[in-house]
Amino acid sequence: MRWTATLEIMNSRSDMYGNRYWAFRYTDHETGAVVEALGDHESNIHMMLLRWDGAEDWCRTVLETREERPIRQFNQITKGWKYAGCQGEDIQAFVLAGLKSDKASRGAS
Repeated sequence: MRWTATLEIMNSRSDMYGNRYWAFRYTDHETGAVVEALGDHESNIHMMLLRWDGAEDWCRTVLETREERPIRQFNQITKGWKYAGCQGEDIQAFVLAGLKSDKASRGAS
């Protein structure tokens, strides 16, 4: 199987109140386009791969990785990242729009 993209899911360690924060980086291997955003939870971020690109089932060509970071490091990495949404469909739409925007900007240059 050939990986078409990488989905890096990152979470922070618990803050002093027990909260964890989630983010992801989606990298398209063919175009090199990268979409980075904050999300609500690992399962919601993972749900974006359900019916990805019109498929009937789960997308099985995206490599997923998971990493936990100290809260300060997580905040430094994700500073300025936009919020992609809560539901898998919202996150999927955010990523597809980001990929389309990146493709358009690459074509314009």
